[in-house]
Amino acid sequence: MFTQKNIALLILFLFFIINKNQSQVTEPKHIKTVQITSNSESSNTIFIPIRKSFTLSFDDLEADQKEYYYKIELMTHDWKPSKLQSNQYIIGFNSNVILNVENSFNTFQNYSHYSINFPNRNTRITKSGNYKISILNSYDDVIFTRRITLYEEVTPVGVRVTRSRNTKTLDTQQTVNFTVNYSTLNINNPQQEIHVVVMQNQNWETAITNLQPTFFKKNQLVYNQILKSNFWGGNEYLFFDNKTIQNTSLNIIRTERKDVYYNYTKIQL
Repeated sequence: MFTQKNIALLILFLFFIINKNQSQVTEPKHIKTVQITSNSESSNTIFIPIRKSFTLSFDDLEADQKEYYYKIELMTHDWKPSKLQSNQYIIGFNSNVILNVENSFNTFQNYSHYSINFPNRNTRITKSGNYKISILNSYDDVIFTRRITLYEEVTPVGVRVTRSRNTKTLDTQQTVNFTVNYSTLNINNPQQEIHVVVMQNQNWETAITNLQPTFFKKNQLVYNQILKSNFWGGNEYLFFDNKTIQNTSLNIIRTERKDVYYNYTKIQL
């Protein structure tokens, strides 16, 4: 089981998921379409149940079928390296070569497609928690990294999103309030043992941390923040269809062929 200090963190993550992956190392220009997909839901997400499988995939536009490796590391709630040894949270190896490689065929842009399924015969993660997955080349240089969270549902969390209470940002910000119910958990000092992170669009760059409860109830921590848990709103493009290049499809204004195909989307106001 994962440590009690991080249980609420993992549960709260479940409520703030909108698909966007956040890289910790900027990948080179020839690396494209880095995705983490939950195999049970067929969706891109960095929050995955511990017992479910997932896939990390990416494309290399240099298309020379390089030898890439993956490396998995357990991190703490604040993304520092865990003190646990890899054999304490992984059965098998925490690093191995990526074997699943496919080359493009009859495409305008040549590329090599790499994918890794977890768990696999060489690596099986056994503990929930925060993990950093690094992709390395044959010289052990880190090409890019991704953060994922493998979680367990062990306690209910009530969440409510409202308009900002700041009159200056009433129409442009939203406030996230929530309640952590920990009656089923063995926690002695909830202020120190429960760590909360609130995220928007799975973006670690704008994550809100170090929130403290505003009220303490029996087996409950109430987080009714006025300003500290505010996020800016904004227009987000939700869907477009660029599967065909012969004509414009849903929410595509036009398509141009240059060095690659460029799709121009409609703007939603």
